[in-house]
Amino acid sequence: MEKASGDIISAIIIASIILVVIVVFVLLFFLLFIKKRAQLKQQNENLKVAFQQELLQTQIEIQEETFAYISEEIHDNIGQVLSFLKLNLSLNKTLEPSELEEKIRSSQELVTEVIKDLRNLSKSLSYEFIKKFGLAESVKNELNKISQSKTLEVVFLKYGEERSFSDQFNLLIFRIFQESINNIIKHASASKLEVSLNYTNRFLALQIKDDGLGFDINEAKAKRGSGLINIQKRAKLLNATLDISSTQNQGSIINLQVPYHPINEKN
Repeated sequence: MEKASGDIISAIIIASIILVVIVVFVLLFFLLFIKKRAQLKQQNENLKVAFQQELLQTQIEIQEETFAYISEEIHDNIGQVLSFLKLNLSLNKTLEPSELEEKIRSSQELVTEVIKDLRNLSKSLSYEFIKKFGLAESVKNELNKISQSKTLEVVFLKYGEERSFSDQFNLLIFRIFQESINNIIKHASASKLEVSLNYTNRFLALQIKDDGLGFDINEAKAKRGSGLINIQKRAKLLNATLDISSTQNQGSIINLQVPYHPINEKN
């Protein structure tokens, strides 16, 4: 009888210990869960702040490049045409009617050219252009400017039905494209540039290819140049896959794959 009573007490003690262990385990698991959730929430908040800061920086960069382009265009093109117009309108009273008519006609042509240049400049306000016309048209517009400058032979290709991102994501994608192009123009000594946008079922694939000098990717990463760092940082914010390959004297290829529902766009 005493043995049976002792077994019962032992069983109760063992059961109590097991119960206490389970309770402690559940409590620790719950506390760990609360801590992880708080950490995740903080990470998301930090990510949102980083995203907004990067977005602001991107807007500033695009505005600066746009203002620089507008300044050059006004000085080199519009200013020059207006000087010709002023010279043309300095009419000589001794002109024959036919000569006077020719001067008026040429002045009208110069005014038409200025109006055309001003319209093109209005389209160069990149951020507003992106919001109004979308990513593909903005990329095409930027490449048209390069083509008109005779800097490079430009090829633009688009595949699939265009799908839209938010204005903020379009801006970041466009800036990655723009910064890549600027690096090619400044450093690659390329003669040809090919850009493609491929809208697949799952993601947008942006490819930028040139036939320039190429570069050592490991060396570029070691130097941690601001251009490459900015491209990588923005690709990460887009939750995108970035691949850069380059062969000396054979050019470079940049591949960016952006999913249609990036993590940060949902936040």
